Amino acid sequence: MTAVAGAAPPIAIAPAVDRRTAAWAWAFALLVLALGAWLRLDQLLDQTLVDDEWHAVHQLIRSTPSRFMLSLGLADYSIPLAALDWLQLQTIGLTEIGMRLPMLLAGLASLLVLPWALAGAGAQRLDVRTRLVFMLLLAVSTLLVGYSRMARPYALTLLLTLTAFALLARASAGPRWRWAPAAGYALLAGLAAWLHAVTAPFVVAPLLALTVQSLRGRGLPRREWPMLLALAALTGALVALAVLPPLLADAAAMAGKSGKDLPRWSTLRGVWYLWLGTSSTAVVLVSLALALLGAGAVWRSGPVARWTLLGLGLTAATVLLVRPAWVFNPLTFGRYLLPALPLLLLAVAAGVVRVADWGAVRSRWFLPLALGALLALGTWWASPQPQLVRHPNSHTLHYYWQFDYRPRHNPVVPVFDAAPLAPFWAGLATRPAGSLTVAVAPFRFESTAWLGPMWERASHQRVVPGFLSGGCVPWLYGEVPPDAHWRLRNGVHLLQPRAVLARQVDYVAFQRHTQVLDAGEHWRLVPECEAWLRGHLGAPDVEDAGLLVWRLKQGAP
Repeated sequence: MTAVAGAAPPIAIAPAVDRRTAAWAWAFALLVLALGAWLRLDQLLDQTLVDDEWHAVHQLIRSTPSRFMLSLGLADYSIPLAALDWLQLQTIGLTEIGMRLPMLLAGLASLLVLPWALAGAGAQRLDVRTRLVFMLLLAVSTLLVGYSRMARPYALTLLLTLTAFALLARASAGPRWRWAPAAGYALLAGLAAWLHAVTAPFVVAPLLALTVQSLRGRGLPRREWPMLLALAALTGALVALAVLPPLLADAAAMAGKSGKDLPRWSTLRGVWYLWLGTSSTAVVLVSLALALLGAGAVWRSGPVARWTLLGLGLTAATVLLVRPAWVFNPLTFGRYLLPALPLLLLAVAAGVVRVADWGAVRSRWFLPLALGALLALGTWWASPQPQLVRHPNSHTLHYYWQFDYRPRHNPVVPVFDAAPLAPFWAGLATRPAGSLTVAVAPFRFESTAWLGPMWERASHQRVVPGFLSGGCVPWLYGEVPPDAHWRLRNGVHLLQPRAVLARQVDYVAFQRHTQVLDAGEHWRLVPECEAWLRGHLGAPDVEDAGLLVWRLKQGAP
């Protein structure tokens, strides 16, 4: 008896594949992979670090490995990613791409691995058409594209957890355990929990399911129970080793961000727009209808989907118990339950194939792929992605685009759209797009206070942070020190003429009324920095009540 004994009857068999059809299927898959890679790589080297990406940076500046390795921090950061960043900082120097590379590789790998893990690892695999449509929906997923480009662990933990589930399904699929994939499950589960502690209840779900099935006589035979207990002990030890040391060493950090908030009805409504990556209610309703049609096939396809549902239930229960801060935001809630996204898209893909099979007799390959492409196009069109791929856009991770894909529910959008902009920005639009670079100071790492997207949209030119640390002030919170180990591409220290020249900065702009958080964690204006810039760069070429601008290159307008 196998671990999935007692499953429902087999799902429908996919249509036969001849050589010509197989060639078209391969061509479709390659096009989808190219599309997904382009969306994840487009302008990636030009992206400014914003928001939570700075939490690890601040740990590297203000803490030491002996401290940040044993704390979850009041401001969330991933311990192993912070350690990897520290290693880069001490050796080759830390860059934005260095911070983001693990997630980028995971995001690219997910396009191939997730269709196998969720749709192809079970005894009753979903057919190739479903996996192709699923791959397409993954490729254009707004949230997964963003997380593949972000120096936060979510794209990596998603890949690790679902791969772990697929390995465990493989390990328990026969009459006897296969220990190599089982050990792989345990290692990936422990690593995922270390990267992001919220995954801990999710990764243990398969063990709970296998135990209950075995006790009910529908799972592993009795001779395999010691193996299940050994695997549970190994997995539990690795997860505990990842989670308990920082919880015990710095309990105040966890206490400081727990017992705060709960999901609301608006959270439960908004999260579907987030997971489906769209602002369109019509797209959401059509997608949910398709998901209902495809849910049965996904449920019957193998244990990974069922384990994922159980893991989501355990995670949701943990969220309700812990009540983490900001969980009422659809973005935060949807991130905690991120594995729901690929499972939902897989059900949508299965629903697309089911609808296509109702209406097609002679074109059972063309129609589902065409319908999947039509749905992907509708999702794309009603998402921020058409704006994100416009050049230049150095702020694709900014909350203006990412906080909520529904502009009317994104509190950043109306504030930024109503913000007055100096005529200087529109004046730059007369030059070819992306031909000029403007360094703006003071920089605010919280995107809710950084108008970078609006300046770029008005000017059609690149905007990068201008760092003041080491010049008029020793250090500002949200900047990196003027140290050779910090090699950020998208940010320039105004203290260093060579760095400004190397970045080919055409203008330096200073926002007079921007408050900063100084090294003592006090909010204040920095008039001394205006005086320093005047002494450093001379009289400004543009000056009004809120903005000073210096032209650095003679060829600039």
